[in-house]
Amino acid sequence: MKANRKSNIQELTFLPQAVKQLGPSKNPKKYFLKYLTDTLNLYNSIQPSPNPNMVSNQLAKQHDSIKIQLLRLIGIITVEFPDIYQEICTMFPESSSLGTLCVKLNKSKVIHNDFLLDEFEQTLLVDIYQLARIIKTQLSKKVSWFTGSGYCYCESPQELMKLYLEEWINEESIPSIIQEKKHIADKLLKDYFNREYKLEDPTILNLRNYFNGSLLPLSILTLIFRYNVIININLERCEMAQEEYNRLFEFLADKGIRNLSLRSCKLQCLPVNICLLQELTELNLNGNVLLDADTLIYLTNHRKLISLDLSYCNIKYLPEKLKLLELKNLDLSSNLLNSFPGFSSWQFPNLEKLVNCRIPFKRIDRESIRSLKSLEHLNISSCILEAESLQVLLQCLPTSIKFLSMLSCKIASLPNELFKLTNLRSLYISNNNLQPIPDDLENLINLETLYCANCGLTSVPKAISKMSNLKIMNLSNNPLHTLPEGVFMDLINLERLYMCWCKLDTFAPALTTIGTVAGANSLKELVLRNNPFKEIPANAFNNYANLQNLDLGNTSLTIFPEAVYDLHNLLNLNLIDNKIVRLPREVLQNLLNLEMLDLVRNLVSHFDGINERLLQLRIFDGFLFNIYGTPFIETNQENIAKWAKKVAFAKVIEYNKS
Repeated sequence: MKANRKSNIQELTFLPQAVKQLGPSKNPKKYFLKYLTDTLNLYNSIQPSPNPNMVSNQLAKQHDSIKIQLLRLIGIITVEFPDIYQEICTMFPESSSLGTLCVKLNKSKVIHNDFLLDEFEQTLLVDIYQLARIIKTQLSKKVSWFTGSGYCYCESPQELMKLYLEEWINEESIPSIIQEKKHIADKLLKDYFNREYKLEDPTILNLRNYFNGSLLPLSILTLIFRYNVIININLERCEMAQEEYNRLFEFLADKGIRNLSLRSCKLQCLPVNICLLQELTELNLNGNVLLDADTLIYLTNHRKLISLDLSYCNIKYLPEKLKLLELKNLDLSSNLLNSFPGFSSWQFPNLEKLVNCRIPFKRIDRESIRSLKSLEHLNISSCILEAESLQVLLQCLPTSIKFLSMLSCKIASLPNELFKLTNLRSLYISNNNLQPIPDDLENLINLETLYCANCGLTSVPKAISKMSNLKIMNLSNNPLHTLPEGVFMDLINLERLYMCWCKLDTFAPALTTIGTVAGANSLKELVLRNNPFKEIPANAFNNYANLQNLDLGNTSLTIFPEAVYDLHNLLNLNLIDNKIVRLPREVLQNLLNLEMLDLVRNLVSHFDGINERLLQLRIFDGFLFNIYGTPFIETNQENIAKWAKKVAFAKVIEYNKS
């Protein structure tokens, strides 16, 4: 192989390390004979017993494996060094199967169908014998094959096939000798690619897994596409030259690719051939420093593009010629846009979701915002807006808006314009130092999700008690201290309530009547971690028959709360960071559906009962070690063993980790 030739062939040197150490000045014929002799000696030293047993079966497999190696070597030597035929024949008596094969190879330079070979031998010989000759002939102008000046060895038929395919891409160029054996060659190829390039999901090709500075050869990609139905391609962190991207996109032009990720590829401009991917519906360009934003116009003809991610691209503007009529989702987060939204409405007339987080806006484009008639989802989290600018923005939003996120925007008060968005379903205003939330919040009659954690609230807004459609509410990290009685009683649809770090000194009665006004209750998850309750009333959860997840971690409990005994549908119970000493028998006798019990960093030293359905039990190192040994205290050790056998091992969390 020429020194200045850069090729993947160098990566296909598959013989043992000893071959590589010989160097190009050594005689390959001599090496092959020595390697053949050593392999034959090993083959003869293994004689499987005729009596079937585990040991003899293993020897038989090893015996067959070495026979395959011998067949490969004989095939290559016979093709490359026919003058040593006699020497080989002395090593293999004609009466042996290997000797018979030797004779057949020597007498015929072409494999005929009348060979008395079994299917395995025929397939192997077609691959080794014929392809070795074809590669040597066809590539003679490019590669010196098996010569002293530079040679490349392959020790398996699949590797010869791979080398061949890397140089000959089109089926039309496959010599007729292979066309005659096409059904065998196809089977070999399929088996090889199923082994070497098998995809976990036949619709997704993650080229990052095969990237080592350059892409796979197009011949390999051709076969990957032949044996899969790929519509998603991931090129994340594959840094290549523009020419390589263009070559790849030209290859993919007619492959029907719908989703393409070019995340963090250090692109400074879009490759022009991306315009050929007309079937694209999703494109991710996150993390590329697009210094030439004008190249985004290459996407203009993508009439099926629905989702476009341009976050973290250092874009200062979007070119006016960029027009995507079907675009519904656009992410422009962490760019350098001066105005909001940063584009004209006619560019994306059907836009439904816009994410503009962490952008230093200086101007609000009222007309462009008003024209986004289809906009339903807006996220402007971590955008520092003055009160006047926020007021203008909310005033211009279309009435179709259903999702609004203003996390960490340094908002001091909520403008009245917000409460006119009566179609809102989700509102995220956490991490803002808000003054008391106005009663006008109750005007958002369709609100289902409300996040106002870490907002400096000292009391629960009165308006919340009238928002009966709420399903999810987060009031965590607000210094509430106490709760008005019955404040959550009318929330009949509430399914999840999060109130961590609220400095609740006692378990307030309001927490026992969530959504109970009509008798029925929808609560499925209640998270009260990091509140110093110390104790929980016995009737605290009587109304929550549907509760599945309960988090009482770090609530200063010293005894196991009896209130949970009647939660028959409870799946997960978190009691982390308490001071519980004893785990009563009633816990696991009553909670028959319990799957996870978390007792990390407690003082439990006694365990009264066993629940055979419990899947996970987390115990902190130093107290209750595990279910298999001391200092776990259980009088009936048979119960422990019986339960342990039924526990799914993969789901049991390590006990010495929190």
